[in-house]
Amino acid sequence: MEPYHHDSFAPLDPSFYHEPPGFLNSGTTNLEQMSPIGNRNAIAPPSGDLPGNDPQKSNTGDPIQEVVGLLKQTVPMQITAQRLLEDMTKAQEELKRKQEELKKGQEEVKRGLDQVKKGQDQLKNMMTEILHTGRRLGPRSDHSLRPRSRLEYTSHNEPALPDQPRTIILRYAGRYFVDSEPSAIPINISVTISVTKLLLVAVVGYCTALHHVVWSFRREFL
Repeated sequence: MEPYHHDSFAPLDPSFYHEPPGFLNSGTTNLEQMSPIGNRNAIAPPSGDLPGNDPQKSNTGDPIQEVVGLLKQTVPMQITAQRLLEDMTKAQEELKRKQEELKKGQEEVKRGLDQVKKGQDQLKNMMTEILHTGRRLGPRSDHSLRPRSRLEYTSHNEPALPDQPRTIILRYAGRYFVDSEPSAIPINISVTISVTKLLLVAVVGYCTALHHVVWSFRREFL
């Protein structure tokens, strides 16, 4: 039996392939030239050398490994975002605390100013009372300060000398007191003491209120 060879068959009619004339009319020459696999007698390369079989260069990979790799890349970004969120929360809390402290300081300053205003009003009222008291007591004598309905004056048995004030005995509510001639000296001393006391009270109250305001301001803003 003769071995198979492609040259043993007659050329095919080109009309079956709908090709222009001359495509297969040259016999084996055209078949060998137009063969899609080239030389049929050549040895094919090993399968390991074919493109796409190299596992390191293959385009196809494990999707789970790719997802794991992407997740590993997002871990640092998540940590950074968490830190930024914590810092922002702390900053908001600090700002809220400062606002509360500022509000408290403003309230304390307001209370201090109210106390200063009250102290000024008290001082004004005291000064007005002092002026009224001075006007009432200034031009009058010692006799006009004592209620005549309950006071009785009796002269001392011994007459006073011309250059000395006349000594009298004051009987008030059943008791006797020795008093000198009516003069403005005791009145002036009493008024001075009263005025001094009122001024001291007013100044102390005013200084206390002012110190409270200054202390609150320094504690809040300095």
